[in-house]
Amino acid sequence: MENIINSTIRLDEVGQDQKKVNIKYGEQKFSFWLYKKDGAKTKAFESWEELKLVVGDDADVQYKEEDAEWEKDGKTINFKRRTILQLRRSFVKAPASNTPQRSNPAATAPVGDFVTRKEFEEKIADMSAAFMRLQVDVANKEDKISIKLTDVPY
Repeated sequence: MENIINSTIRLDEVGQDQKKVNIKYGEQKFSFWLYKKDGAKTKAFESWEELKLVVGDDADVQYKEEDAEWEKDGKTINFKRRTILQLRRSFVKAPASNTPQRSNPAATAPVGDFVTRKEFEEKIADMSAAFMRLQVDVANKEDKISIKLTDVPY
């Protein structure tokens, strides 16, 4: 199973080409692909388009980190490849130390923990409707219930 890391980062620099979005947070670099091999948008790119994040914003990200290398001028350069799987707007500020705040560095959380704003709003609407139905149900039954405070033992 892949090692999935949950972190809060600040978007210090953002760049996009035709294949991926690159984000820099302090000295660390993150990226995500725009499209899957089958041509469908990645979850990260769908969230990116919906959230309209800009430089200076904080984001909660799920990413996988792996050791990688590339050749430059005959030298092998080793680096950490951080591929963002999902992202969402953060409600907390990223640490000023430019080190991602990991909720658990060894976390192997399923990607499904993150939802888009649309999914979140739909879930809240469903929960609100259920609460309203419960309130109506309780109000309808209040006429049939007679209880006094003296009936309840303390």
